[in-house]
Amino acid sequence: MVRTLAATEPKTRYTIVDITARGIVVYAADDDVEARIRMMAAFGDPAGEESRLFIMQHLKYEPMLRFTLSDPAGRTFRADRWCFRGSIDDWFPLEIGPLAELAAKLLPHVGSETFFNLM
Repeated sequence: MVRTLAATEPKTRYTIVDITARGIVVYAADDDVEARIRMMAAFGDPAGEESRLFIMQHLKYEPMLRFTLSDPAGRTFRADRWCFRGSIDDWFPLEIGPLAELAAKLLPHVGSETFFNLM
């Protein structure tokens, strides 16, 4: 469900959703692939599929969101976002709720300035 939602959100198109026994972590690309392709096209590169694949192979991904099961009986999850403040660099708790609701609410912020305002 998180993978499907991440694939449909325009800003989370280039993400990796890692599902482990401990939870779900959403990693986002550190670059705007579409902007890079537009830039390459402006300089004469036809920006074909070969260019897109090259860019995608060289992306770096950073953790952005984490969903951890907090109540197995009630199937509620805790959502955390990665904090990029130099003194913290760790997971910052956001809220607890059903996974579908948390993902729908938080995933649209990945890759956007609003992500850094999530509290």
